[in-house]
Amino acid sequence: MKKLAQLIQHKLTPTNIFVAWGVLLLLTLALCGHVLFSGDLIFGAPGTDIPQQFIAWRNFGFKEISAWNVPLWNPHIYGGAPYLGGFQAALMYPLNWPLFMLMDTRVAINTSIVLHCFLMGAFTDAWLRQADISPLAALMGGGLAILAGTYISHVYAGHLPNLCAMVWLPLILKAVDGVLISDEQEQNRSLKQTRSVLLGAFALAMQVFAGHPQYVMISVIAITAYSIIQIYNKKIQWKIAINLIVMFSLGVGLSAVQLIPSIVAGGETIRSRALQESFAAMFSLPVENLITLAMPNVFGGFQLQPYFGRWYYWEVCLYLGSGSLLVCVLGIRGGGSGANQAKTNDEIKNRHRGLLGMGMLTLAIALGNATSLHHFLYVNVPGFDRVRGMSKFAYATTFVVIYFSSKGYDVLNKNSARKLAMLAACCACISYSISIVFEWSRQNPLIEWIGASKESYLFESAKQRLSEDTLLSFENQAGLAIAGAFNRWGVEMAAWTALLLLISKRVKYKPLVILGAMLPVFIWAQGAMGFTSYSEQISLWNVPLDALDGKYRVADQINKNSSMYTGALEVSGNDPGVTTRYAELLAAIEGRNPSEASQYIDILQPHALHVLLRLKYVRQASPNGFSEWLSVLDPPMPQFTLMSKYSVKRGRDEVLAHMLSPEFDPRNEVVLEQEPYPVPELGGRGVVKMAKCKADYCVVEASIEKPMLLLMTDAWSPSWQVRSYSESGTQNSYQIQPGDHAFRVIALEAGEHKLNIYYSRTAFYIGGIISSAVLVVFIYILGLNFRPINSRSRKKVHTA
Repeated sequence: MKKLAQLIQHKLTPTNIFVAWGVLLLLTLALCGHVLFSGDLIFGAPGTDIPQQFIAWRNFGFKEISAWNVPLWNPHIYGGAPYLGGFQAALMYPLNWPLFMLMDTRVAINTSIVLHCFLMGAFTDAWLRQADISPLAALMGGGLAILAGTYISHVYAGHLPNLCAMVWLPLILKAVDGVLISDEQEQNRSLKQTRSVLLGAFALAMQVFAGHPQYVMISVIAITAYSIIQIYNKKIQWKIAINLIVMFSLGVGLSAVQLIPSIVAGGETIRSRALQESFAAMFSLPVENLITLAMPNVFGGFQLQPYFGRWYYWEVCLYLGSGSLLVCVLGIRGGGSGANQAKTNDEIKNRHRGLLGMGMLTLAIALGNATSLHHFLYVNVPGFDRVRGMSKFAYATTFVVIYFSSKGYDVLNKNSARKLAMLAACCACISYSISIVFEWSRQNPLIEWIGASKESYLFESAKQRLSEDTLLSFENQAGLAIAGAFNRWGVEMAAWTALLLLISKRVKYKPLVILGAMLPVFIWAQGAMGFTSYSEQISLWNVPLDALDGKYRVADQINKNSSMYTGALEVSGNDPGVTTRYAELLAAIEGRNPSEASQYIDILQPHALHVLLRLKYVRQASPNGFSEWLSVLDPPMPQFTLMSKYSVKRGRDEVLAHMLSPEFDPRNEVVLEQEPYPVPELGGRGVVKMAKCKADYCVVEASIEKPMLLLMTDAWSPSWQVRSYSESGTQNSYQIQPGDHAFRVIALEAGEHKLNIYYSRTAFYIGGIISSAVLVVFIYILGLNFRPINSRSRKKVHTA
């Protein structure tokens, strides 16, 4: 009890930090422990990203690492695609190393999610403590950060990189606050600012390594807005600006080993393409979903009723609880007073302005095409035309609400509790009234609007599957669900009215606010703990035995990433890292416009060019999610084919048009985009065999009588290179060029050849050298500043 009592004190000691973080760990285990300590369960609901993608992705990547190979290329999906440069591999993320190197994949993924849930709370608690928030209020803020809809919902969706990347923003906020301090003596301020620069650089690099670049973009934009607003009112603006620039520069330098290969890989894949504005606006935060801050299930959700609102629930749910919003209102109105009296009112007000500005900007961006801001950013700001899911920006807004909720708890007193009770009572009355309207109305304009938007997946599927009468019943049920949500919120507001009236008479009951704020959110968050049976999921990943030797490819429409686990080769996949040329070719085969090619590739019907893909087996999804493998009729081509006949076509459209023409035979002709050298001669014969093959290189031996072309039916990218494996070869130099638009072709002279065909590691080595050099500088600066702060000087400043 004595240790818990220390949490209420404003004094910052290792003991109360230890106790607070212990409470956050217990909260995390109470939320996630049933999955963590199970013998078979893994986080992520069936059909979501962890069971469908990240089990296989993590298994492949760290199996390669265990074999002392950093895989830059993934041969198992899309005919081959960049791996390390795709970000989501997260091979460079230090927190993944001990987990996935020492644990089973299932245990490693579960442990990673639990660890990052705890870190989200701990980092938020640390940020709030450094600000003008009391330890007990900071503990509440840390708990809310774990349970927030913008974070915990992604557990259900199986968004492993999202969950890992998001936790670093509060640590970056803490670092920026340290750079912006102005209440210390000059010597102490310089020391604190240097340490904060290092902390921010570390947190930014970790966010890059975590595997989701969009959250890095969100953090940079949010922090930039937060800093600029505060710097405007500072006296030494240029020094602060330099420190912030150094912080971001160090972060970029530390993460160069990931960033540089990703930049190179991005240029080779469809990530390099600008999205159509309508596509980029998908998964924007619907305006009506702002109400999910207080009512998470107003449009359905994980519990009670399936979500029938716009887009996916986990992308557009903001839930933080009614209690946190009530005290948030009080925190915003609380002015410059704070729990830490060492902070000046001007400094606190300046932070408030920065946070409010950051919150309004990120929320406006999150609303996407609901405002004109999205069009402006899409047209004028680099990067915005290549990402979708603007609703993710709301996660930065969440920290603004959490800060002011914690602040509101600190300034809550008898008088303010009475005023909040009146506000809660008004909300209860309004909520009951709206509930009655939705319960009794036959026409629900809101529901009709959601359905008419064409952005509600449940509405669209209902229209396809149900009769008009059944659909009308569905809309009535949706109206009743909204009425029920408002009714429950009315009950909750009535309970808050009673609690706040109690506090207005006896302020000693104030800690009940924390319990009241967190308990409903905790209960809701338990529904976000979606999980899947690991053994059942793995049992679905089976392929014919003769598809495991690397000669042929399969098309598994049930799980397009399972080949990374089984060791088979897959025609399609589920990742935006597909090479541009390969996606264009598959789009053309499917009869779609190559300019609109995407990561979504399906083998819908047989095609003559499927032999180029080495496609031998297809498994289509059935109503129960499982069907037998079917063998294709045309025997697939081998991985290596020697050819003499070729044609040269200029430009993508001309190449694809020739390939789709009836006279094109992929077994006997290859389409090039420039004349090869040496020029092949008709009638040539030879043999080719593969001596050795790994993820991102292979050794090939060929013996030919005349100059010929070696066609390799694996995806081409500019990073693939070739050199002679033997100095005594008959040819001095080799070059890989694209053949049949998406594959690799090497022109060979007559004679013996032993070739090393490999994915270039130049970008990885350059990034590694930069990261290593910056790390040395980082450690050196850290060592120079590893000394205690002069507390005597601080005391003099505070009492002056």
